[in-house]
Amino acid sequence: MSDMPASSRASGLPTPWQATHATVHRLDATSSTPLDLPQASSGAAALGRALAIGNFDGVHIGHQAIVAQLVQHASLVPGVLTFEPHPRHFFAHRFSALGAGDVKSPPAIISTLRDRVAGLARAGAHEIFLGRFNHAMASMPAHQFITELLLKRLQAREILVGEDFRFGANRQGDFELLEREARRRDCRVTTWPQVQRAGRRVSSSWVRQALLAGDLSLATTLLGGPYSVSGHVLHGQKLGRQLGFPTLNLRVPGSHLRDAHRSAPAKPASALDGILAVRVHGLADQPLDGVASWGTRPAVTSGGHSLLEVHVLDWSGDAYGQIVQVDCLHKLRDEAHFDSLAALTEQIRLDTAQAREWLAQFKDRPHG
Repeated sequence: MSDMPASSRASGLPTPWQATHATVHRLDATSSTPLDLPQASSGAAALGRALAIGNFDGVHIGHQAIVAQLVQHASLVPGVLTFEPHPRHFFAHRFSALGAGDVKSPPAIISTLRDRVAGLARAGAHEIFLGRFNHAMASMPAHQFITELLLKRLQAREILVGEDFRFGANRQGDFELLEREARRRDCRVTTWPQVQRAGRRVSSSWVRQALLAGDLSLATTLLGGPYSVSGHVLHGQKLGRQLGFPTLNLRVPGSHLRDAHRSAPAKPASALDGILAVRVHGLADQPLDGVASWGTRPAVTSGGHSLLEVHVLDWSGDAYGQIVQVDCLHKLRDEAHFDSLAALTEQIRLDTAQAREWLAQFKDRPHG
């Protein structure tokens, strides 16, 4: 187990990120030591934890409502239990490695772990428990998951889950089992609130669909703000610099899964790709406009890893190693292959001009 303030992960990011103070605990299924309780939000000694359990990919407005409900329990510490990797990615990799046929594709990833933790902390979670989803976690009996992990180790006294929540070896546990066993030990279990837009329940699946379709306006509505990615600026091939358009390079959600799932059914590891109009935080006091390429760079290489390359407009400097946040505001076009570097360079010029024009209009729009 390790404790790390979420704010310590946010150096160089804008104020909303720097204001988070959640403590991150890494959980291993083989440990059984109870975790000490901090003070409750009321400042008094905590009576236990109010705990929401889920994957929380994207931390959309429905997830934010769940955390807001946790915070209402003044005598309990609001916490979130989530899992890394996503259980469906774990099983897809495991079954494909075993040569199992008809392996179901795992969902495209919306958020990096960094962004998921920061989003949960901004929503109001005081503690975030990262359950390492491995063989030990996957094979834990449902009864042990309840009594040993949730009630004894995490000292849960209020639990929020989705109505279709399943857990334990072979998904044997369900809401009814959890509610019955928890009630015997003075712990209340409820289903989390559902938030709707346009008569439809907000979900990670809907956010994922919006991103895959390139509908960043809808994604912004469902997320309660722009879809963003943060991370360290990496060294790249420097091709953009040679072409006159230097870029900041970041890993994108799901990029680390491509090699792991080579034998799994083909599916994009991240939910978004293409050429984008963006805003970049962390390089100056105010966010800077930019144009970005998100994808495998078919114009440059074949079979490459997915990468986010951002050309920041009217800015120059050395950002290697810094943490930046990229807000993805509008998709300009899909990725494309070009027969020559000259053709690629000309397209980049057109993309840059189009992004500049769109961002100038965006500045003049009213924002809630």
